[in-house]
Amino acid sequence: MKIALTHLVPDPKNPNACSSDILDKLKRNIERTGFYPALVVRQHPKKANHYLLIDGHHRKLVLEALGYTHAECQVVEVNEKEAKLLLATLNRLHGTDNLQKRAELIESLMDVVPIDELALMIPESKAQIEDLLALLRFDLDQAEKAFRAEIEKELKTLPVAFSFLVEAHEAEFVHQALALFEANDRGQSLVALSQYALIQKEGADNGGPS
Repeated sequence: MKIALTHLVPDPKNPNACSSDILDKLKRNIERTGFYPALVVRQHPKKANHYLLIDGHHRKLVLEALGYTHAECQVVEVNEKEAKLLLATLNRLHGTDNLQKRAELIESLMDVVPIDELALMIPESKAQIEDLLALLRFDLDQAEKAFRAEIEKELKTLPVAFSFLVEAHEAEFVHQALALFEANDRGQSLVALSQYALIQKEGADNGGPS
């Protein structure tokens, strides 16, 4: 039903605040389309023919700024406890957008509304709109392949740990062999020893001295 704006009383317990930027966008939307969700109200407990707002405090402000005298309202019959619950939920409960679907919706809107004008009407700024549209051009499969290739490249540069055991009486030979190479650490000595052994084997395979 339509109710005079002068008969709609904001609930002083309403905790929801709205920035001036969001109010401006809401105003432009209503101004452009003439559409807005119905305000949710309940009978005022003390004033006859007056109603307490449950949901739509900001829409009322915008409608007044646009020169409206009446607003479409949904009147609900609730007690004080139920009214408080609605006041706490209707103004705060919002689903989370699927970013892909949100981007597709905004892209379709841009067929009829320029991006600069659209940024004045929806919650996203121009930069956020551009980021969402970039999401549509993002090749997830290609990005995954590039990520895996980068991980494999990084793995090749990481140190490799060796763990092996030798008999107690053989340990001294290992220490002496590693000490033959002047390296910064025992790992580098092991690398040098391994390279030396491979060179010796290659020479022996080719008929050279072993």
